[in-house]
Amino acid sequence: MRLYEDVVRSMEPELDRLLLDRAQARRLEENTRDARRALALELLGSEARVEVVPRWQTFVPFGVGQFANRQTGLGALFLSLEATFLLGSVATAIVDQSVQSTTTCVWCLRPDTDGDRRANIAFARG
Repeated sequence: MRLYEDVVRSMEPELDRLLLDRAQARRLEENTRDARRALALELLGSEARVEVVPRWQTFVPFGVGQFANRQTGLGALFLSLEATFLLGSVATAIVDQSVQSTTTCVWCLRPDTDGDRRANIAFARG
């Protein structure tokens, strides 16, 4: 019996340390659980603002949809590219019309020698 009491007395500081460690771990776990619960309640209580953009704006050219979504960099890129392509198309159409009006098609007006008018109609411009 005395041996038991001596062993318990000698191990008492170590047992107290283990109990203290266990209590600290339990408090830490409770604190993290409370912090998570508070964060979840805060997130659930907050409002999210969603801005709805009309559907027709997404189909308008020149980056209007990107500007409506507040993506100004992408909107500026689309605006500049589409304006460049539009100006290039208009310039090409003007040059093509001026070239067509100044040239004459000599072979389009050649006489029909073999009686096949389909070839002359296919090559004729008008």
